[in-house]
Amino acid sequence: MRRWSTHIFLMTLLVYGCGEEPGQGRNDLMPEALSPLGDVTWATWADRDSARQANFPVLLYLYSRRSEWCRQMSTLCFTDTLLVQDIRRGTLPISIDVDRRPDLAERFGMGSWPSVLFLTSEGQPITGSEYMDKEDLARLLRRVRVHFDDDRRREDLRREKGFLQARLDRVARKSRMITMVSTGFFEEALDSIRSTAVKGTSPGAEGLMLLAQYGRGQGRSELVAVASRVVDRLILSPKGEGDGLGYHLAPLTPDGTIVDSERNLPVNAQLISVLLLLAAGSDSLKYLAKARSLGHDLLEGYLDDRDSLLVAGFTGSPNPERAPGRDPTYFASWNALAVTGFLDLYEHLGDPMFLSVSRSLMRSILREMRRSDGLIRRHPDQDPHIPLFLEDQALVARALLDLHKATNEIEYLELSVELGLLILDLFRTNDGALRDRYPESSNAISPVVDRLVPSGNGTAVQVLSRLHFHFPDAGYNLEAGAVLGGLVFTDLIGYCGGLARGIFLHGQAAGSIGAGN
Repeated sequence: MRRWSTHIFLMTLLVYGCGEEPGQGRNDLMPEALSPLGDVTWATWADRDSARQANFPVLLYLYSRRSEWCRQMSTLCFTDTLLVQDIRRGTLPISIDVDRRPDLAERFGMGSWPSVLFLTSEGQPITGSEYMDKEDLARLLRRVRVHFDDDRRREDLRREKGFLQARLDRVARKSRMITMVSTGFFEEALDSIRSTAVKGTSPGAEGLMLLAQYGRGQGRSELVAVASRVVDRLILSPKGEGDGLGYHLAPLTPDGTIVDSERNLPVNAQLISVLLLLAAGSDSLKYLAKARSLGHDLLEGYLDDRDSLLVAGFTGSPNPERAPGRDPTYFASWNALAVTGFLDLYEHLGDPMFLSVSRSLMRSILREMRRSDGLIRRHPDQDPHIPLFLEDQALVARALLDLHKATNEIEYLELSVELGLLILDLFRTNDGALRDRYPESSNAISPVVDRLVPSGNGTAVQVLSRLHFHFPDAGYNLEAGAVLGGLVFTDLIGYCGGLARGIFLHGQAAGSIGAGN
């Protein structure tokens, strides 16, 4: 019965999916996630020069619209009259939506959301923390102001800045240059991803897919088993799903009894692909059924039929009586991940519904978020002063290649080539790696670690390596090698699944790494 209802829902999408008619889908009945900013009058990142003019420290608040912890901190801290006054009088408060500014989330995030940092008026970190109650934030605010105003305490301020900078640098620590792609280096990355999974921590969807894909192709069943155990902890948890909105963000305890109850699109879209790669094993029916069910969840729970795009996700709450709030934002890269997931379902199930919805999603991405120059905005209403992001270009290009594979339609391949060339022209650094944003180049980084989505550099290397198989004489694999050669690797190899999959494809194209299915 559920499958039939989804087909009816899809027909509504295909008829009204261009935004010409309002839909009355499930999302219309859900409360929207409120922006967790309280009563503070927040400036934007573009306003940060005001702090230098006023000689104020910057209070940087990084938040997610779907995070219950951000909502709680807002209620406790940013609605307290006295604390709001102190913030206004003594700082320039700047709020950052981490989904809309992934570059700033990467640069300033303390490890989870919310993250609170105090910066000098020149933008250098002073001190910071993750979630705080109002007493802790008030104490930290007073301490920053005392150190900021009293010349005699400037040495203490410099020392604390050093401690915080060291903490931020640990995430992006430079360990060694990638000077060439070798089987040895790929095996090292693969082993680090496996070790991360063995410890009970998910290495991310791309890492799990690599374990399943390479393990099956090379007859290394232990890699597939490790990936299966990580996935089973999620899909078999009694708190994993149940309301048709997919799986929770992450378990907060090893036994899964306490979870981060946010549900979001990228985690669930990528999980479809992971489940389908595992479906080739002995538990194929279990994983295939879970993937099919999750695909229907995304269509029924996330799809906004007014715009033919999938919303960002839903808030979590420790109160089971409170309905999950809906975050109605559309993100290009997140919808591109859904295109890939639905196409994987089409390949495994042969159901044309999933191909139809993939086409419709891509049409909407290109209609709503593609600029006249061919580049992809992060979301439809993006401020023109905010840069464009590498991950959006790369993931849309990869989804276009997936559509070409499924349909053999040349238009999708041509659009992917266009995006690939734009990435190389506009995002490349002098070292050959790709910066995270364009055109803003100050303090740009070249991300290799997967967060909610695969890293931009990792996905771009995948795209370039796949283009090589279509155009073997065009030099795309050389360009992929140049990107890899310019990257500075981190000590977080176990969370670089997107890059490892890129190295795998690049090695296949170069003939240095054996095939996996």
